[in-house]
Amino acid sequence: MICRLTLAACIAAALVTCVLAQEEQTYELREQHKKGEVATVDSRHELSLEIKLTSDKMERKLPVKSKGLHKFVEKVLEVDDKGKLTKVARHYEKSTMESETPTGAPRKETPFEGNTYIIEKSEEGVSAKQLDGKEVTKKEKKELAAALTGNRQKVLPAGRRVKVGDSWDVPLEAVREIYSIDRKIKGSAKATFSGIEQFGEHKCAVVKLKTDIEFSQGPMTMKYKGQGKILFALEKKKIVSLECLALVEVSGTQKTGTSEYKFGGGGNCRTRYRVSPGKGTIDLTPPKKEEKQKNPGEEDSE
Repeated sequence: MICRLTLAACIAAALVTCVLAQEEQTYELREQHKKGEVATVDSRHELSLEIKLTSDKMERKLPVKSKGLHKFVEKVLEVDDKGKLTKVARHYEKSTMESETPTGAPRKETPFEGNTYIIEKSEEGVSAKQLDGKEVTKKEKKELAAALTGNRQKVLPAGRRVKVGDSWDVPLEAVREIYSIDRKIKGSAKATFSGIEQFGEHKCAVVKLKTDIEFSQGPMTMKYKGQGKILFALEKKKIVSLECLALVEVSGTQKTGTSEYKFGGGGNCRTRYRVSPGKGTIDLTPPKKEEKQKNPGEEDSE
């Protein structure tokens, strides 16, 4: 009996020592990239709301839905001396954006699907063009520029090593990127390094995220209270998974003539971002330019 108790006590002591060692160990949770790396990215976003519009004469429920899916292969073409991206190639295998509002017919767009883009930092900020040299629209450029701005990565602690249990404030530009909000927001966001977890083949640092933000959209105020989980692969030095869910609350008033309308209701916003390092291929051979066909009997002019 004594031997068994002693053995059990030794095992328990070893486990406690292991846990304490993990808690005291510090980690650098900073994304780093190398020239030539490839990865497949699956990014999804979904917003589902039911806005309640009331006055002294009426009450209506207005459904608002939008979702986006982007699956692409990205190859690192150039990095700076700190391993930050300065030039990438990105080929979109799938890209759909759908929306549904009470004021119009459902819309579906495929803005990037099937195209390959070269995105790089320039003196003006970030430039983007298709592989064949074709220019992109301002809206497309804004979306593609996110590949190099690194706002999503700002959810990680900047410039310091952290241990399990440490927390830090998250810049609001990272929250805007995560929830795909295209306007100025205010509020707060905090991240906590909660532990180590295996995710497929990757040993990952687990970062828990809490957000409490709001922004104005016309006469309405939109409040997002959310939680998220980020997995940072320690060996690959990459975020390999990010999932966030925010509960959305809508409020506001608007006066039109002698009537006053009140906005209420809400819904949720979901984001999922998955990265598979080393997976995928991308063809960077420039497409051949079509040669002008000559008419029969036509000769080259000297």
